Amino acid sequence: MKKLNLTLIFCVAFFAVSAQKNDTLVRNIQIERDYTPEVAPVSRPDISLGITEPNIDKPPVSFSKFSAPFDVTKGDFLPIPPEKLTVVEREKSKSGFLRLGFGPLFTWLADVWYPVWNTKDGYFDIGFHHDAILGVVKPTKKLINTGLAINFNKNFGSHQFYFGAKYDNEFFNYYGQDSTYSRLSKEELKVIDSVFRKQAFNKADFALGVRSNRRTDSGWLYDAYLNYHLHNVNTGKFSENNINAAVRADILFGDNHHIDVEVGEQTYFYTSPLWKTNVVIRLLPAYLLDTKKIHLRLGVKTFFNFGRGDVFAISPDVKLDYFYKDFLNLYAGVSGDYEVNSLANLTKENRYFDIFAVPIQNTWTPIDIFGGFKVKITKGLLLDAFLGYKYVRNEAFFVNEMIVVLQENPTIHNIFNPRFSVQQNSGGLFNAGIRVNYDYKERLNIFAELKYNAWSLKKDTLGNEMFAWHKPAFEVNAGSEFKIGKGFFGSVNLYVASKPKALKQTFQNSVSSIETISLPAKFDLNLGAGYNFKKNISFFAQANNILALFGANYQNWYGYNSFGAHLLVGATVLF
Repeated sequence: MKKLNLTLIFCVAFFAVSAQKNDTLVRNIQIERDYTPEVAPVSRPDISLGITEPNIDKPPVSFSKFSAPFDVTKGDFLPIPPEKLTVVEREKSKSGFLRLGFGPLFTWLADVWYPVWNTKDGYFDIGFHHDAILGVVKPTKKLINTGLAINFNKNFGSHQFYFGAKYDNEFFNYYGQDSTYSRLSKEELKVIDSVFRKQAFNKADFALGVRSNRRTDSGWLYDAYLNYHLHNVNTGKFSENNINAAVRADILFGDNHHIDVEVGEQTYFYTSPLWKTNVVIRLLPAYLLDTKKIHLRLGVKTFFNFGRGDVFAISPDVKLDYFYKDFLNLYAGVSGDYEVNSLANLTKENRYFDIFAVPIQNTWTPIDIFGGFKVKITKGLLLDAFLGYKYVRNEAFFVNEMIVVLQENPTIHNIFNPRFSVQQNSGGLFNAGIRVNYDYKERLNIFAELKYNAWSLKKDTLGNEMFAWHKPAFEVNAGSEFKIGKGFFGSVNLYVASKPKALKQTFQNSVSSIETISLPAKFDLNLGAGYNFKKNISFFAQANNILALFGANYQNWYGYNSFGAHLLVGATVLF
């Protein structure tokens, strides 16, 4: 097994075909909190890895998320990405960087990125990332991430061959508790702790493909790739294997007309008999019109599923953008989505998901209607607003699992189970959002955004009302990034979310009980500061979740308090 892990570290894969997007507003304001360190891919600061068309005025072709071999963007570094820690644009002569950070309560961070060779025809990069939070107050909290990646890219005229490999290890413990723990004896606590042991996910990726690095004389862009993803769980020796193959092509007719087609297949197979093989085939054709004032996409998303959920799923793929001069963009559309609820996807959203739970159906969004506008009010001041409604089948919501209390141990009551299963429900989601952003000479950026979500879900078989568990109705995110003089920089960010609801399930004396709980509202304040000592050296300090010092210790998942307040100080060196 050790030999296998070593082989995976150096041979298995990472690479993402980053799809260029022409959406003028990201409609879903996704905000990940809790200051949780996560391995993020070390990318090339200078080079776009996506399919681009250089020397044109109109935006590049909008490729859907399915054009990416796999998702490697897992959120910011701990606590923020390196470009924000340094606020130093990497010079062409610089070839790599080293970043180190340390903090009290056993917090640390280490990043290394180095291009072995870099020419106009290709490059070869290597990168390493490691971060950790180890709590000292019971219940002890542990989260350690380690990742190693390589990227290779070589141009052959208008064609490009690429290869990538990545290995990640995520180590954590089930530290969740609730009020029932105070009634347990030391012996009972030992029994419970022995059940919920530490966990580790070993994740490996491999990808290779051929694509065009510029549009051919006949008007073609293409991308053909094959990738493999392994998600291995140490407990129970449980593994998920995912093979994804796809071909995508864009054909330009004249100056403004495109035909965009993607065909792909994903296969998931498992070492556990509970999880059956799942095969998903997709076909996404579309027509695109790009003019100075109008961007139009007319397409359809078609999926054939074998093994889990609806056998046939289809959604429209239509979007219209209208541009008036250089200060107004109106847009509207009707679309849909299809998401495979794989082990990798579920544990990525909630690492405390019960890996031995019965697999669930895939999630299908038949229709998603949206509209909005983006307007430049004055120089540097931008306003975005949108609203939309979508209907979702088999949406996945995480709920506290039911646990059996044995009759021969009657002193244990309503034991909290720190693992989560998934409750699926279908229904509609109305959402709306607004964002205001002000930028002053690229030295001061101030932003504030508000998002509202209103779910309407089906009742259960007994007629009980169901909620969007762990999903807040309101989210507010505001902050600023700034530079002072030539060397100093800083940031401030405040995130507030309304009280989400959680479902608590228990089982005692052969009687089950279900209770709806309102979790605390979220208040998360983060501060950052730093100084550019030289062009290639900078120092930084980041204080996260400061309000936890004053009792504002929110929960992303029922029973799991946030990691609390943390301070990280360090330095970044470009070399």
